[in-house]
Amino acid sequence: KLVGESGQVFSIEAHPKIYQYLVGNVRLNGVRNVTTINVACGRESQVVRLTDYKSDDQNSVDANGLSVKMQRLDAIVTLPRHREIAMLKIDVEGYEKFVLEGASGLLSRTAIVYFESWTAHYGKFGYQLCDIVEQLSSHGFRIFRMNGQPVDKGYNSFHCENLVATRLMAPIEAIRKVQSA
Repeated sequence: KLVGESGQVFSIEAHPKIYQYLVGNVRLNGVRNVTTINVACGRESQVVRLTDYKSDDQNSVDANGLSVKMQRLDAIVTLPRHREIAMLKIDVEGYEKFVLEGASGLLSRTAIVYFESWTAHYGKFGYQLCDIVEQLSSHGFRIFRMNGQPVDKGYNSFHCENLVATRLMAPIEAIRKVQSA
């Protein structure tokens, strides 16, 4: 509803059962500008395994579990080239780096990237927050904590937190916009 009738939302969920909840929620709320997509996001198209924990907010790419289709975000989100993306939210339990690697085209026209950060999650996939900072910086973003403090290559999220990457707004304005959404 915040994007208005002319705005569009792409909501992507990899887990088949949770995807059905998403579809039901969209239907229940009567919104017509939300496109739901049942696929995992990553740096390449392939089939991956996804955990099947009862606690749905902890499922992630893993060697065991359900087989799900994975695609590049650039291939999933189809918008005219002139359309800007106001915000890209990523919460994939440590797989953020690979989602961003599959989204280089979208990143070039995205104003804000809002993502979950936790060193413990990243370690499962063999990288660190500095890899994401470098990746987003190469696309012209600056990364900030929710209190407006800048994040540099040496910063680590030793507890789970959300970070904001922005290029078009002052950091505090971007954070307020995300917090009000």
